[in-house]
Amino acid sequence: MIKSYNRVNFHSHTFCVWYEVPFTEIQSFKINYKSKSGSQYIFTPKGVYRISNHWGRVADCHWRLIPMAEFKNQNNTVAYANWIDFYSNDDTSKIFYIKVNTATKEINFYHKQSLLNDEQVVLKNAKETAKTIRIIKEVFTETDWAKYLNYEDLEELRKDVIMKLILTNKSFLEIKKAYLS
Repeated sequence: MIKSYNRVNFHSHTFCVWYEVPFTEIQSFKINYKSKSGSQYIFTPKGVYRISNHWGRVADCHWRLIPMAEFKNQNNTVAYANWIDFYSNDDTSKIFYIKVNTATKEINFYHKQSLLNDEQVVLKNAKETAKTIRIIKEVFTETDWAKYLNYEDLEELRKDVIMKLILTNKSFLEIKKAYLS
């Protein structure tokens, strides 16, 4: 059963991707709620605006911000999310998948309910997702992990290893072993 979220329950165990908007977009609205941590919320029939200086892990939620430009934590930002973009979240269920743009080296995770029709993904829990993202960052930025592997082109090896990390349940060690010999 897919749960529906609204102004009463959106902040309880949810995953959501928020999109930054300019402060001018909310200048005619009044604040409906202010949290203990200082975040402010404006509720609309279709969604919610959040004014906050902290994003990511928020209490028992995973709220990711898609910024308009370079984001700096601790700066107040206004972001918007539709009510239908809030999904049930818990740390133990396999509900997350990872997408990587190897050209820009962008890594993001998403909720399984946001999947497009025929996307091929492997679902992971929150801890596995965080670990995989950490390893992908290492593959992108370091070379020690490839020290004893057989390959001709490091960039192609990086792409192949990253795709195996996100599209299989193999461990990093298992993936690297395939390149030995």
